[in-house]
Amino acid sequence: MTENPDDESGWENLFGEARQWVTAVPFMPVTGNHDEVDDHAERFVSHFNVPVNGSESSIVGTTYSFDFGEAHFVMLNTESKLKDQAKWLEQDLAATNKKWLIVSLHRGPYGGNQKESVLKQFVPLFDKYKVDLVLQGHNHEYARSYPLRNNKIVSDAEGTVYVVTNTSGQKFN
Repeated sequence: MTENPDDESGWENLFGEARQWVTAVPFMPVTGNHDEVDDHAERFVSHFNVPVNGSESSIVGTTYSFDFGEAHFVMLNTESKLKDQAKWLEQDLAATNKKWLIVSLHRGPYGGNQKESVLKQFVPLFDKYKVDLVLQGHNHEYARSYPLRNNKIVSDAEGTVYVVTNTSGQKFN
């Protein structure tokens, strides 16, 4: 969310720019590599009020899920404890009956600078539970995959689409 989580002026700038939207629309953040540093994310989590229902081994506020209408959203933390999160993710996805499954994470399994541990730990679960959309960041660019299942292009109705959502600041790749 900011370049340096300990610099409060970065947070003030973020919320100042987003004020017109965050007062009317929920802001559901995902932890990135500048938000959790050396297993600490206190500055990140102190700025948000999110569900406390995530992976027990993760820092509270860095993993969670929620429902909105016919969609089930899962927020993952790609900076630590991926194996434990995968166990929680499987339980979470198995328990929902929502029509749309949407996952958001920072370092994605596809596009630009891939994270192999995300590909190994999470993608098999995205495939198994037929996640519809994975929103990912980190690369400061826009990218969209074809629908994928088992690392192969499939029809729209059968695959997960992976989208790198660009950047919210001045860093573009």
